[in-house]
Amino acid sequence: MSNQRYEIKHQIRKGRTGGVYEAFDTVLERSVILRRFYTQNANSPTDEQLVRFQECALRFTSLLHPNILTVLEASADESGPYIISEMEEGVLLSEHIERRGPLNQHEVFQLAQQLTDALLAAHQKGVIHGALSARSVLMNSNGLRGPSFKLIDLGLNEINHIFDTDDSPVSDLADPSIMAPELFDGHNSSEIADIFATGQICYLALAGGNPNIEKNPSLIQQFYLQNRQPHISEYAIVEPAFASWIHHLINPVPSLRPPSFAEVLSELTTFFVTPDLSSSPALQAIPTEQGVHQFQAQPSQAQGLPKPQLFQFATEGAALQTQAVAERVAATISPISPQKSNKSSNALWFIAGASTAVAVVLLIPILNKRYATPTESTPTSPAATPIEKVTKP
Repeated sequence: MSNQRYEIKHQIRKGRTGGVYEAFDTVLERSVILRRFYTQNANSPTDEQLVRFQECALRFTSLLHPNILTVLEASADESGPYIISEMEEGVLLSEHIERRGPLNQHEVFQLAQQLTDALLAAHQKGVIHGALSARSVLMNSNGLRGPSFKLIDLGLNEINHIFDTDDSPVSDLADPSIMAPELFDGHNSSEIADIFATGQICYLALAGGNPNIEKNPSLIQQFYLQNRQPHISEYAIVEPAFASWIHHLINPVPSLRPPSFAEVLSELTTFFVTPDLSSSPALQAIPTEQGVHQFQAQPSQAQGLPKPQLFQFATEGAALQTQAVAERVAATISPISPQKSNKSSNALWFIAGASTAVAVVLLIPILNKRYATPTESTPTSPAATPIEKVTKP
């Protein structure tokens, strides 16, 4: 690139909008992310596109929030437009779910808090995401207070529309399986649609996948409009208030969702999910009628499967994990392992048996004397006298 300030190190991934690279800022001597955008004019955007790009990028650089990836610079060179953003450690939420299974309830509650707060800040600046998915969120599990989550693609959907003139109602960056139903009818991206996608991200993070396995956009839309999405409690143990919050967000009727992210966050502050309850291995592993969605026991099979199949795998694998679930629940109930428990039990029975035998041996002479039948040659002794007839001197 003509800007000698940034040295390209390597390509991180190649997405639908362009390439993503790790670069080195030679001025501030730090690693950064450089995102290059595709254009339809052989990498030479029109003047109008560049003006719109600069205006759009200006809003993104002003978004300073701990849960939003910070945009440091936006410009263009002979290779086309690009943006520079901070380097962050972590793994995409989608990849985490594919590799390690669903998040526990408290982790999803933290995801909900941080994602909602970030989107509230964005919407207050007039920035609509428009293509939220599990790929939009970077998860860092190294925090002292639990995992942290960061939006890494805020604004990319808007920039993509500047350089891509495709009139399709479905964004190239969107995950159709969690898109708000109204977007399939050609409605523009909106805050209310972002709210729907936020609820769906929390849903799939708890369930370990998405039950909407349709591939045709019209069938995906009908899945939601016909209220065929199961209640989240069928896939995970969730506090009733938290479950109600999620299903309020994913209501297929826009007017029945919260009207704004301010309202979404306000509802979220009316309850709290405790870490102790959600972090219990037994609670995470109890099977439901619809199947267990805790499939960490078979990561090699889950890894790499497409998202809809990932969810099916979690459901179909429930029967294979029943024994493992039972063992985890038993281990949680008792701190003694089965082997130690058997030894301890045998020792207790031995002690109890020995004590009983000693007691019987000691009591036999006493009982014999107490209940012996008196005879002429056997004088009645005080020990043989009935207790109720004993009188104190």
